[in-house]
Parts: sequence; C-alpha cells; structure tokens
Amino acid sequence: MAKKHDLKKLKAHAKKHCDLPEVVNQFRTKQISRRDFLKTASALGMAASTVYGIVGIAPKAHAATPKKGGTFRMDSPLQELKDPQTFSWIEGSNVTRDICEYLTFYGDDGVVKPYLAESWDVSSDGKSFDLNLRKGVKWSNGDEFNADDVVHNFTRWRVEGNTSPNHGEWNKAAGLNDVEKLGSHKVRLHMSAPDVSIAHRLYAYPT
Repeated sequence: MAKKHDLKKLKAHAKKHCDLPEVVNQFRTKQISRRDFLKTASALGMAASTVYGIVGIAPKAHAATPKKGGTFRMDSPLQELKDPQTFSWIEGSNVTRDICEYLTFYGDDGVVKPYLAESWDVSSDGKSFDLNLRKGVKWSNGDEFNADDVVHNFTRWRVEGNTSPNHGEWNKAAGLNDVEKLGSHKVRLHMSAPDVSIAHRLYAYPT
C-alpha cells in the first residue's frame, strides 16, 4: 500500500511519463523483479529518491567529514589515452572519468542517476528522450557547458567512418534518427523505435 506522500509523488511522475504508475503497480503486484523496477523506473525519469522509497531502500550514508591523507593504490591494465570516444575498453575511462564527466551515472544498485544531465523526460511513445542539462558547469577554460557541447559530441560520434564504439551505439542503424537542440540546456534525442535503455547507455565508457 502506498503512503500518502508516495501517492503525491506518483501523480507528479505520471505527468512525467504515463507508464510510471503501471511500472510501480507491476512491482507491487510482483509481476516484475525489484531489479527490473529499479532499472525501468529510473530510466523513465523517476527520481532516485522516489525509486528508493518505493522499494524500501535507504540511500547509502556517507561520512560527514571524510578523513584526509593516506595513499590509494590500484592495479589496472593501461590503455592509450587520446580522445575518450576512441576508448575500446573500460580502463581508459577509469582514468578520464575524473576529468571528463558523463551525462548520467549508473549505480551498482540498478538505478541510473543524474550527472551532467540533471533529469530526463521520455515521451509516451518512447521515441523522444529529452535531456535537461545541469547549469553552472564550466569547462577548464571557463566556458559554460551547454546543449551545443552535447549536440557536438553526438554529431561527431555519428559521422560515417568514425571508429568510436559510440558510432555503432548512436547512429541511425542503432535507432537514433536525430539530435535536436531545444534550448541552451536542453537536448532531444529522436529515436526510430521506443528505447528505455538510453539513460543507462549514456554512462557507457566511451561517452
């Protein structure tokens, strides 16, 4: 049974995507697993805090004051670091993810979370995916991160002959028809078929 404050949140999310209430109902009636619910609800734009609340998971607590100092050592194969879009495996992104951020973040709990995209909206037919980009983020030279940067990256990934793994993920053959700038901090992905995996795929190592 949903708590009163849960019902208010569900009504709000129903406006975000019409399938969310049904996904919640399928989970509560045990038609889908908890893992499938976490992946689907978050991919359709439901906030992580609401997803956690419905399945009864408390967000991980973090220490208020991290301990400074010490030495961190990690063994890993080395990959040549050039353009991140050319990475052929995850080792390269383990280095560059500290300086090149992703649009989303996919946790080991199955929930996809906001990063440079602070939220996303999926159309009722699942063919349009709107990325609402975080404002106030700046590049190392002081330029503001905006929709032009996102459109630029998708465009170069899609150029014929590009050898990046992203080419196969985001070209027309893979279902992405077009990338449209809707505003200074909003981008729409036009898909040829419904695809609820987009938010997860945005955290793939070469993106």
